[in-house]
Amino acid sequence: MAPSAGLDVRTTIEAAGASLCFLPPDSPDFNPIENAFAKLKALLRARAER
Repeated sequence: MAPSAGLDVRTTIEAAGASLCFLPPDSPDFNPIENAFAKLKALLRARAER
């Protein structure tokens, strides 16, 4: 994406009366599936060690 495209997208969203909310990646607070993925990865690692 071109650097100016981000500004165009933001302007368009705000012109529609909406707002942007930036979230940290892989945050279990905002994305509960990350907890399930963490458990799955732990199980896979434990089996790989056997």
